[in-house]
This record gives sequence, structure tokens and C-alpha cells, in this order.
Amino acid sequence: MLTRSMREFLKLLEDEGELVRVHREVDPVFELAAVLEKIQETMNKAVIFEKVKGSEIPVVSNLLGTRRRVALSLNCNVNEILEEWLRRQRNPHSPKLVRDGPCREVVESGENLDLRRLPIVTHRELDAGPYITAGVVFEKDPELGTNTSFNRMQLVNRDKLRIRMVPGYHLAEFHSRAERENKPLEVAICIGNHPHIMWAGVGKLLLVATTSISQGR
Repeated sequence: MLTRSMREFLKLLEDEGELVRVHREVDPVFELAAVLEKIQETMNKAVIFEKVKGSEIPVVSNLLGTRRRVALSLNCNVNEILEEWLRRQRNPHSPKLVRDGPCREVVESGENLDLRRLPIVTHRELDAGPYITAGVVFEKDPELGTNTSFNRMQLVNRDKLRIRMVPGYHLAEFHSRAERENKPLEVAICIGNHPHIMWAGVGKLLLVATTSISQGR
């Protein structure tokens, strides 16, 4: 079944017996990560934490933790994952620019903006703080175009995040170019994405890896 939104994909997983719900409240500091780890070690299903302390927003995790769920996200059989992935890589779709969408139903800015309302998880005792780990970062450069990537982001305060940029990768290159020109880098961080958007965030790296393997490197 081809799904077109996160909600549709979660419904598919639930119908297929690949989703569990945690109804009781969990603390995003250590507790949520501990419960998730136990789920991964036992039933290993996707999970929705419906009540997260300090936030009105649920947390979804472990969406693609098995080959079966990967196959469901690509609308193919488990033994067809590689073939289907390569087919999609070779036939990309150009994005369609629209003026509005569900992501703009609630807009907060200025003094109303507070990132601390998000249920950002602190995973381990020695972590520097809460991190966004599955947000897809869209960065834009006037010459290089638009890129998507995964980059861990640490919550600093109500309106600031620290983002991990690795030298040699596109986000770092885009940022360096903007710095040299003394211009701000246009960035959007998208959370709660359909798997297709998540695949786009890692697609180029996987294509390079596949090409290297096929050439015997």
C-alpha cells in the first residue's frame, strides 16, 4: 500500500501489527529512551509515545527498525528492497513548490517561539542535553541548490539549536560558502516526516555506497 503521509504510514504499520502504543506518561529525560530500548530488544516494533512529560506532542520512534517496515515504506516485498531502492534512485521526482500546506497550519514566531515545547529526548546520562536526532535538514544555496541531510541538533534554549556539521559533507560546504559571503544560510528542519522524506535525507550517501560496492572498491 502506497502511503503519502506520516499518519497514513502509522496506520499501515498498526494494521500490519508493526506498531505499539505507550499510553502512560514518560519523561523525555532518560525514561523514554530506556522504554524504547526495551521495546527494540523484545518485540522490536515501531512505537508511539502518546504522553510525553512537558509537551502536548507525541513521539514516534523505531519506524524503520526492521526490513519488513523498510519494505512497507517502499511498497515492496522484503526481497525487493535493494532493487526498489535503486529504481527510485535512478528515477527521482522533482519537488513541487506550493504556497501553503499542513506544516504551516500553526506558525509561531518572535516571543511566542519556544523550542522547549517540543518533546526533545535526552538519551543518555553523559549527553550534553536534549537532541533532535531524526529531523531532516533542508539547506539552500543560490548556486548549489537544495540539499537534505540528517544532522543531530542539541537544544540550547527557547530559540536556539546547535547543529552537527561534518567537514566534507554538503551542509558544512553550504555553511562555509554562506560564511565566506557573509550571508545567512537558509535552513528548514522538518520533524515527523513520512519515510520517503527520510530516505531523501540519506539517499545520496547510499547511492555512493552502492556505486562503490558495484565497482569493487
